[in-house]
Amino acid sequence: VTVTGADDAILDGQQISAITLEVEDQNSSPWFASVEDQTLLVKTLDDDVAGFVISETHAVVDEAGISDTFSVTLTSRPQSNVNFTVTSENTDEVTVSSSTISFTPATWNVPRTITLFAPLDNTNDGDQSTEVEVVIVVESSDSRFSELNRRVVEVTTIDNDRARVVGPVGRVETTQPVIQLSLIHI
Repeated sequence: VTVTGADDAILDGQQISAITLEVEDQNSSPWFASVEDQTLLVKTLDDDVAGFVISETHAVVDEAGISDTFSVTLTSRPQSNVNFTVTSENTDEVTVSSSTISFTPATWNVPRTITLFAPLDNTNDGDQSTEVEVVIVVESSDSRFSELNRRVVEVTTIDNDRARVVGPVGRVETTQPVIQLSLIHI
């Protein structure tokens, strides 16, 4: 008899199963009627590991309205819910479509997509780098996932604000040459 464990994607730890071998009296020779049932305990080792994966570790957004996305997926099925916070370290540069995501035992393998946006800030501050972090909410998540480290997506915000020089603005009468310039923020 060969016994093979079934891969179940459930994070359930080591399992002990009982396998009983018995003689079916009605289908066997009477010589085997007195053979006792035999029970064998089998240990199944769990190859599933608590974890989560982020589809992208770098993203680019643009103040002109170009967004980017990344997805979060668990690596194995939890026995209870697993909840995350999604936070931008600088919401003046990057905002997220959802600040929380949740997985249940039934939806653990369905990716959750987060969209990243760059708010229009009307500030000529150049391209900026911002961390968006994904962290497990320990208090409301399956304890098997509570020791996992945060994951970070590095987001570059492309600045669309540029200062430019426009002039002359008006007519100035003087004996000295004068140019009047104005800075306009776009």
